[in-house]
Amino acid sequence: MQRLIADQDFNHRILRALHPRLPDASATTALAIGFDREPDSALLQWVADNDAILLTQDDKTMHKAATARFDAGLPIARVIVVPQSMPLAQAIAELVLLLTCGEPDDWVNGLVRLPLL
Repeated sequence: MQRLIADQDFNHRILRALHPRLPDASATTALAIGFDREPDSALLQWVADNDAILLTQDDKTMHKAATARFDAGLPIARVIVVPQSMPLAQAIAELVLLLTCGEPDDWVNGLVRLPLL
């Protein structure tokens, strides 16, 4: 089962739309797991420790925090960046494609930025 965590900037309409399309995934928010005002690095550590996938629309600070962890040799698990400008239907379709194709280990410690093409 894939464990999806949406950070504070993530559009909850996308998260709700993923639920019926990814029945084998559990999805929650960073707030629900206690990350209200924690730094991105702390959330990335939690995601790595819990073998989760982080969904974010914060391309600037999250990308910087993930790169810093990676450069320091620390795990970042899996991070998917969805641009805020991306249409909802496209974001949902690409997330479903990414999360249902391949194996989760294909992109461990990977940062994927949508769109895929």
